[in-house]
Amino acid sequence: MISARRWKLSPAQRTEMCGRWKGGESLNAIGRALGKDHVVIQLLLAGHGGIAPVPRIVYAGLAQVEKFVASSMNVGVASRPQKAQSESR
Repeated sequence: MISARRWKLSPAQRTEMCGRWKGGESLNAIGRALGKDHVVIQLLLAGHGGIAPVPRIVYAGLAQVEKFVASSMNVGVASRPQKAQSESR
């Protein structure tokens, strides 16, 4: 049975890969430096057109918002008002 290899790269490895690509290194050289096959490097570079993706910025208040939502759900507070029950005709 063939063992599956992890083909994803860490953020530091991705920056190194993009820097090497911009520097003009070949796919084979980049793959050897990162310990990956050149096909994997090609697939990862093709996803962003060879341009390094912008680092994600996490909103500082997001944890507080998530905590509020979680506590509201635990208490049973509805996120929107309930409709009044209509009288039967």
